[in-house]
Amino acid sequence: MSFDPLLLVSRYFDGDLSEEELQRLETALNSSDQLRKAFVQVALIHEKLSQELTPLGFESSAPESQRPHYAERYTRWRSTIVFLATSVLLMIGVFLVLNRNPLIASQEITRLIQSLSIGDRLYRIDVEQIALPSQKQLERYDRSRPPKPSLDGAELYLRRADQFVLKRYSGSKSVFITGSDGQIGWAIASDGSIRISNEAYEFSRDLPGHEHSIPLANLTQGLTQIQKAYAIQIVPVSSNGVQEDQEAMLIATKKRGQRGPKRIEMQYQVQTGRIVQIRFIEMPYGPERLTVRLTLIDEDNLPMDFFRYSYHQTADRPKALPQQE
Repeated sequence: MSFDPLLLVSRYFDGDLSEEELQRLETALNSSDQLRKAFVQVALIHEKLSQELTPLGFESSAPESQRPHYAERYTRWRSTIVFLATSVLLMIGVFLVLNRNPLIASQEITRLIQSLSIGDRLYRIDVEQIALPSQKQLERYDRSRPPKPSLDGAELYLRRADQFVLKRYSGSKSVFITGSDGQIGWAIASDGSIRISNEAYEFSRDLPGHEHSIPLANLTQGLTQIQKAYAIQIVPVSSNGVQEDQEAMLIATKKRGQRGPKRIEMQYQVQTGRIVQIRFIEMPYGPERLTVRLTLIDEDNLPMDFFRYSYHQTADRPKALPQQE
């Protein structure tokens, strides 16, 4: 017979649990750290409620002049306690709902992919850590390839799964821009020269994750690969007492024998699937391994031609040249 631990917690503080239900709740608490922590918070709130409202039992014998004060105090504390208790119970609910069935993780990824198909997004890229390569890794790396522009502080603009613009900065003025409008790939070097290619993702190849099918320029493709190559766990992150603000963390750990970042953490809103932050831990990038964080900065609609190279071309820049094979 199935049961809902969230309902048992609620019934426990109402004093309505049978002996059998109490045993089930104890078993659930023993098997879940998150449920135990939330249960303790609810217990503290319940105790505070009891302490504050105990004098209200003598309201009928209190002087008439004090009765409005008791009523006001009761209303205030009742609203506060209900709000806090609901917040904690929602946290329990998020944890239980997202982890009750192994198929839930796959369903959550599907929702995240769907959210990426709507609107434009701007993510800031921060490089948190750089793991230097070993001598063996350096020997395998093609030293003839030019050094990659720094990713730290870069801006990544995304539209659906097939359009991107990446701006990487060197110094205060120099900027290297790569992008794709879904059909044409293009790159604008820091000297202003422009190259184009009929291969849409030609100029995303120097981004981390590309060779492992988890490209930063196509998060939809990355999520699809995560389903295949990673073990996934979903845990609650925060609760503000408002259902729309509930956030969860998708934690993906690379399976044995698979390639890609060692670990991926994706924070998103439970209600909408909106991805607010992503961390790629030990992401291969040339001979190095980076820990990279993407933070959602803006979701304003961009101009329709923003993802075409002509939008970023200025009068002083040379004519676009086709990519050499």
